[in-house]
Amino acid sequence: MTNPPFRTEVQRLRQWCGDPTIEVEAVVAHLEPIRSRSSLLSSFAREASPSEPVRTAYAIRWLELGSGIAAAGVSRSRRRRVMRPVLRGRS
Repeated sequence: MTNPPFRTEVQRLRQWCGDPTIEVEAVVAHLEPIRSRSSLLSSFAREASPSEPVRTAYAIRWLELGSGIAAAGVSRSRRRRVMRPVLRGRS
């Protein structure tokens, strides 16, 4: 079975430009050791010029810290499954 032309073009674009979801997930993983919102704010203030994926990752971590997900022992893979539709613009 072949891919429709549009899907193929989207795949090529993602290969060329990178998938922003992957970058967001990578940054969130780097932010995982941060355990308080004040530390997260301090880290964000040190960012020179955060890109959209970096700002999105900080927002996700902010929400995790505020909701208690980060402290509740929820695995990283579970958080990714929950957040993936949000990152891709679906609810």
